[in-house]
Amino acid sequence: MITGFVIAIIVVIFSYGVSQLMNQKELEFIIDNPTNEKIQVQIDDQEYEVDANSFKIIKLELGDHVLNGQHKFTYDYIHHGVINPTKSTYYVYKRYYGSVAKKDSIFQNAPTLNIDGEKYQFTDTISDYFIQDFYYNLNEDFPSWTNSQKDSLKIDARKKIFRKVAFEDFYEKEETE
Repeated sequence: MITGFVIAIIVVIFSYGVSQLMNQKELEFIIDNPTNEKIQVQIDDQEYEVDANSFKIIKLELGDHVLNGQHKFTYDYIHHGVINPTKSTYYVYKRYYGSVAKKDSIFQNAPTLNIDGEKYQFTDTISDYFIQDFYYNLNEDFPSWTNSQKDSLKIDARKKIFRKVAFEDFYEKEETE
């Protein structure tokens, strides 16, 4: 009887470990170039060339890094980030799962950002050299917004980073759903 119990505990622990491993996000960093010109970027001793209006996915080791010989940043715990050598402005949108828009108090008192005369809720801007406070990267989409998530009593939120045009397109579609 004890042997069966020990085997069951081992199976549960193994199953939990496998599920956590499968749910982990890829450790990727994006060097983004939203400009109309090709750029050269140096991180530590490595040179990268990033074409106009594109990005390059790289891997970084834990620790301190230097961007273009002068801008220091530390990677010590995050899973991903955007390296922003052009100091461009990015938009970080926070999507809530489990709340009903325009009914819950969370939506009524939400912070609003004004972009070119348009108002956007749950949005912030950032233009640092190294951006890391988000969950979904530039090359990822939000998961589907299903009815079961909308009607859930649990309030959960995830942030996604966007370039300006992609954000405006996304937000327009988000408001119509």
